[in-house]
Amino acid sequence: MSKLVEELKKEHEVLVVKITEIRTKGLVSVDARKTLFEIKAVLLAHLKKEDDNLYPVLKKAALKDESIKKLLDGFAKEMDVISKAAL
Repeated sequence: MSKLVEELKKEHEVLVVKITEIRTKGLVSVDARKTLFEIKAVLLAHLKKEDDNLYPVLKKAALKDESIKKLLDGFAKEMDVISKAAL
């Protein structure tokens, strides 16, 4: 599980770097558009990895731990907002 968490953290870092690149390239440049598509691909793969590998383990743990359940509920609300904005 710790390997998965490290992978997810690194992907977060990649996404932050890519978003920062867009700011330096200018939002309407061809380069920025290419970077946006890269971000989309990385983000979708990242979300799938979380859905397939992270959340099932956390949901199982939440059955026995109320604090994990509350954390997951917060994640779900945040992801709903993020997903809508991203799409």
